[in-house]
Amino acid sequence: MHWIAIDFETANASRNSACALGVAVVQSGSIVERASWLIRPPVLDFDPFNVSIHGITAEDVKDSPTFDQLWQEVGRVVMGQAVVAHNASFDISVLRHVLDEYGIPYPQLDYYCTCNFCRALWPGQIAYRLDVMADLLGIRFQHHDAEEDAVACATIALECCRKTGASGLEMLADQHMITKGRLYPGGYTPCSRRCERLARRSNSPESFATGEGNAGPMFAITGTLMSMTRHEAAQKVVDHGWRFKNNVTHETDFLIMGEQDFRKFKDGKKGNKLRSAEELLQAGHPIEIITEDDFMRMLDLR
Repeated sequence: MHWIAIDFETANASRNSACALGVAVVQSGSIVERASWLIRPPVLDFDPFNVSIHGITAEDVKDSPTFDQLWQEVGRVVMGQAVVAHNASFDISVLRHVLDEYGIPYPQLDYYCTCNFCRALWPGQIAYRLDVMADLLGIRFQHHDAEEDAVACATIALECCRKTGASGLEMLADQHMITKGRLYPGGYTPCSRRCERLARRSNSPESFATGEGNAGPMFAITGTLMSMTRHEAAQKVVDHGWRFKNNVTHETDFLIMGEQDFRKFKDGKKGNKLRSAEELLQAGHPIEIITEDDFMRMLDLR
């Protein structure tokens, strides 16, 4: 059992605004090292919402290294290693964006998501956030402290292996039809549960998780999301006790606008779902059009 758990905190909604990184190193089934760094983002623009979550301010990081200065140290730790994060789609997205910001080639590494592991091993939970799963497993930690979050993630991954008898993350993923993600020079492949990949082959809206029986708000998505697939987003909606439908109807409470549709919208173009949402708004239905970052905040993943 050898891997590295990571956790990023960000200054604002931009994925290149990493302001803290936590790392926990697992060797032979134990956490043998833990560390964290404050990071000066490219712009010292700290959203009060983000500050309210992690408590880090511009004053705290104004004299800290930028990520390109930190990468020589951090890169040696993660290069060629298996990496795990809780909601890896977010943390790996932050890693990619800060590397892109400074023109640094992506490292070669495989990565996994403890959210996916937890969904497979503890089905039926209302939510799979880090604090919820840590509480379920009796793990005490200070949430939204990057180092503490990384250690909690590493501990959850260890518990998953112990529960299943897996000798490592790759075996654990294979046991539960989870495809590892890959980061490599020039690109990346997201990690996912294979049952989600099979569902994506169908064009039927019924292939999405719907949350039938849930009592929460109804969500729909238009455009391409940057941090996850639509099926992964639909599953997160359902995991939080909310509902999902692939088209916009009078039941829709929130329409998540992906980057692709946002660009079209700025150019004066509107897709069918956005037009439907505007018609509902004009008719007095209180539907809300939100960005991907708004959605991530609602999930408490920012």
